[in-house]
Amino acid sequence: MVQLGKGLNKNPWYHGDMKQLWALQNNSSNRGFTIVELLIVIVVIGILAAITIVAFNGIQNRAHDTAVQSDLASIGKKIQAFQALNGRWPQGATDLGTMDLKVSKAAYSQGFNNGTSMYNFVYCWPSAANPDTFALVAISKSGAVIENRNGKVQKVNYILNGSITGCASAGVTLDNGSTRDWFYASDAWETYIRS
Repeated sequence: MVQLGKGLNKNPWYHGDMKQLWALQNNSSNRGFTIVELLIVIVVIGILAAITIVAFNGIQNRAHDTAVQSDLASIGKKIQAFQALNGRWPQGATDLGTMDLKVSKAAYSQGFNNGTSMYNFVYCWPSAANPDTFALVAISKSGAVIENRNGKVQKVNYILNGSITGCASAGVTLDNGSTRDWFYASDAWETYIRS
C-alpha cells in the first residue's frame, strides 16, 4: 500500500490533492542514472568481455595443442609397436590402415598450402641415413608445430611447409620425396585416419 504524506487523505481511493502526490513522487531521491554513469558501466562490461575472450582463446589453443600432442604420442607408440612386431617400419596406406589410427581432427589446422591444396600431419619414415629415427610432424589449430621424434613429443620452432624440409627439421632425411606419408593431404584426411 502506498504511504501518503502528511496532509493527504489515507484512503487509497481518494484522488484529491494530486499536486502534493506529484511532488512526493518527483523528489530527488527517485532519480535515474545519468548518461555518464551508463557509459562507464558499458565500458567496464566491454573490458571484462575482452579479457574473458582472450582468456578463453588461450585455453582453447592449449586444449588443441594438448590433443595434438596426445595424438602424436599415441600414433608414435603404434608405429614403434608395428616395427617391433614386423621388424620393419610401417609404410604406405596398407600398413597404416592396419594400425587403427585415431586423431582429434578438430584440433588440427588445415596446414600449409602447396599451391593447389592444403597439407598437414606428415609421418617421416626412417631413412638409410637414419634407420632408427622416425618423426611425426603436425600443425595444431593454434598454429603451433608439434613433432614426435622417436617417441619424444614436443612443440618446435620450425615451420612445416613441405615433407622434405619438415622431415629434415625433425631429424629425418628422406631418401627421396616419397618416403613419407601425409595423414592430411589434398584438403582431406586419409581414409585410415579415424576420429
